Amino acid sequence: MIRKNWHMVIENVKKKRFDIFYKALLYLIFKLKKHEGFKVMEEEWDNMIVLDSCRYDAFEEVNHIPGKLEKKTSQGTTTIQWLNQNFTEYHDDIAYLSTVNFVHPEKSSEANYQTKPFNAREHFSVIENITEGDGIEKGKHIDAEQTTKKALEFAKKHPEKRKIIHYTPPHLPFTTSKYVEQHSYDTYEQYLREGYSWEQLKKEYRETLKKTFQEVEKLTEQLDGKTIITADHGEAHNEYYIKNHPHSIYIKPLTEIPWLEVGKHD
Repeated sequence: MIRKNWHMVIENVKKKRFDIFYKALLYLIFKLKKHEGFKVMEEEWDNMIVLDSCRYDAFEEVNHIPGKLEKKTSQGTTTIQWLNQNFTEYHDDIAYLSTVNFVHPEKSSEANYQTKPFNAREHFSVIENITEGDGIEKGKHIDAEQTTKKALEFAKKHPEKRKIIHYTPPHLPFTTSKYVEQHSYDTYEQYLREGYSWEQLKKEYRETLKKTFQEVEKLTEQLDGKTIITADHGEAHNEYYIKNHPHSIYIKPLTEIPWLEVGKHD
């Protein structure tokens, strides 16, 4: 009888060559688990600021914007899944400023990588996209400062609409230092191969979020009506050996998101 070296088995599961199998196994497990999240269209808001891939715990730690913060459960673990689950009808009253190609007047169907397509033109009356190239899924980042500048112009152009402003940070790639910007990777595996530790990556993630908050606060001060800051989904930092935000893996780091009702500024 061959005795298994379980230590080696566990180590091999961690390695990249087993990632696909491991994710598939988790997908099957969570597919059997009923998952329910809240629906953003059943909430009251005039402006919804979406931070892509923002974990609740990181948001709670770095947030300095006054208001009422709640923990909510997202319906999806990817942007396209969040869009499909929340926006099922046409919304004539919504204008969407997007930094992801999933919400693009021309590219949304090309960017889609799931069986269920999402055509942004069928759901929003106004779409403005400021994505560069293939977008964040290919390591092309739109920084928060640029997004805020565009968002202020966008709000002035569409004062009668409810507005969704979608920031890419803290989604990869990180933009917290010149060294990091020179290594604009779209997966944590690439950063890990460069010698980063998980502690360093978590720090970069939070620093990226802090940097984004400075710009988001500038925007909230200029918006009229009820403003919400939230996320489409969270991010996995090696919990259950999961990295990034794979589709339909319903673990808390991926499904727990912030819902901050911004307090009125003086």
